[in-house]
Amino acid sequence: MLNIRPHPLTRTLSPLTLRLDPVGQRPAAVIGEDPTSVIVRLGYPTIVPCYAIGYPQPIITWWRQNEMIQVRSENYELNKNMLTIKRVEPERLGAYTCQAYNGLGRAVSWTVTLQALPSEKVADPNAIDYGTILSSAFPSESASPVVTQTTTTTTEATSPHVYAVPVKVNITLETQVFGVGSDISIPCDVDGYPIPQVFWYKDGQVIENDGVHYRITESNRLHINQANATDSGEYRCVASNSYTSDENAVTIRVEGIFIHPSCRDLPLFANCKLIVEGRYCQHHYYSQFCCESCTRAGQLPSYGPHIKRAVEAEAAAADKKRRSRRSLVSRLFDL
Repeated sequence: MLNIRPHPLTRTLSPLTLRLDPVGQRPAAVIGEDPTSVIVRLGYPTIVPCYAIGYPQPIITWWRQNEMIQVRSENYELNKNMLTIKRVEPERLGAYTCQAYNGLGRAVSWTVTLQALPSEKVADPNAIDYGTILSSAFPSESASPVVTQTTTTTTEATSPHVYAVPVKVNITLETQVFGVGSDISIPCDVDGYPIPQVFWYKDGQVIENDGVHYRITESNRLHINQANATDSGEYRCVASNSYTSDENAVTIRVEGIFIHPSCRDLPLFANCKLIVEGRYCQHHYYSQFCCESCTRAGQLPSYGPHIKRAVEAEAAAADKKRRSRRSLVSRLFDL
């Protein structure tokens, strides 16, 4: 950013000449100590960033035990320079290698080792026996060198040269009770650096962003379209990056019956009490004329084709009423 300030004595702008040199080609390079280790949580998702520089912009690939990780798979997902592990399990701990190449010179790589804390809380993470935790992630003949390397690099992973802001998650919802058919919006405010990856869970299951019933926005807000009783439960927002993670949850309850604003009874056309008692609500005409009574009786859903027919019937009745008024006014003027 270039700021031009007035001269302190003359209060006039000083001339400034700006020269831009052409960008030269530069081989790829990866920023970070090699090797590095980070601590993750078992059973949760995590993201591992790879910061590469160079011109032209390098292409980044991730490798795991001499096999390249696909862009999208059951356990992994790649997004530009970010490797997302959808759920950290013991067999997914260990070394991951980021390789960057832009066609100049040789490809460069950077290796990060994932470690995991045990389930119980430990006051001093440096005193943990990672050999026990990583034993299932590596063959027995290579277990000792890996544990030795991991122990010696634990201090490097938490050294002051790493800039990280602890991840914080906050959910603020004014009400937790909603009516059937309501559109529910649950905010999730996330802070932290590197930018955390955010996942939503319902009763412990990952919510898929299908864009129909569930929709998750770029600001991590969860939208539930036309909620029903099965949408009641605990909704948990989980955020994590390579260093820390946090989560927050809210329990909502969907109950009652949702009545569409256009779903009304038209007693001029039918006796809705008799229609409900005779269970004729599924009839094409009666569903229009007795929409509200039939919905409250549980014989019609809150949404469906009958709502459209009810809207049309309501509009027809209003139009008929307007025509009758006009006719009456015209007759008065004729007199």
